[in-house]
Amino acid sequence: MHFVITPTPSASTASFPLSSLAPGSTHQAPSATPASSPSMPAITGSVGVPTTAPVHIVEDSTTNPWDVAAVTSGVLIGLISLAIAGWALKKSNDAQNAIGAERRRTFELEVLRELIMSFDDNAERWPKIADAPILLDLQFGGRLALLPPYELPQWRKIAKLANVEDVAEAVGIERGKAVKWNVQSDRQFPSPSPELLLALRKAMYDDVISAIERRMNDRDS
Repeated sequence: MHFVITPTPSASTASFPLSSLAPGSTHQAPSATPASSPSMPAITGSVGVPTTAPVHIVEDSTTNPWDVAAVTSGVLIGLISLAIAGWALKKSNDAQNAIGAERRRTFELEVLRELIMSFDDNAERWPKIADAPILLDLQFGGRLALLPPYELPQWRKIAKLANVEDVAEAVGIERGKAVKWNVQSDRQFPSPSPELLLALRKAMYDDVISAIERRMNDRDS
């Protein structure tokens, strides 16, 4: 907004007879009265002289393009900053989740390694487990609890069986072939047949190998 001052002549001239200028004359010349608008206030100019020039108020309706550019750039910078912060947070969360998943996978692989080693560290264990499946839960129940419940289904199934015939049926052996009768001192006593032990070890071994391969494939993907 700015002001425009338009000067206009405003002084009026008074006339009087020349005789009034004679010596000793007491006639007073009429004073000149400036013409001014009653609604227009006097404005003091730069030299301190009042003026009655009209003042026109002009409003600047144009928008400064630099102001618009500054506001727009500020908004864009704010949006970009928010996007970068969101991306960084997502990457951080993904990294933390990946680290947690890798630690869990490593731990479970160690549990599976211990189970696979059990096939070699005690050869007498498996005939006893075949004859009394509850021993499987007593010896390996803690390790099984550390793994997801959907894994090692053969281990979990056999641990709930009642006798050697049930074990034979679970691993695909006829119940009649589950037991081998041994003769000792004219007495016969049953023991799990070699065929049953072989099938039992294979079923449980394949269970562990499948779980290990699944984790290795997940790591490579």
